Amino acid sequence: MKYPDVRDKLLARAKKSPEQSITEAKSVCNELKAGLSLDEIQQNQASETFEKASIFNVSVINSLATKYYCPEFSE
Repeated sequence: MKYPDVRDKLLARAKKSPEQSITEAKSVCNELKAGLSLDEIQQNQASETFEKASIFNVSVINSLATKYYCPEFSE
């Protein structure tokens, strides 16, 4: 891995919550068995990560909007 700090963070995450890492690793194996390549799996993971980040960003913006800019629309 080119970035040791990223590697260290990933290893720390795996140690902190091994169940999630194990589940993700098994998912990768299942996708490989289904015929996907590692490149395809990585592209899917990147797409999912981008979508999750986008959804989170929209949620934060909506929350800020109704809290600070138009509180009359907050629930």
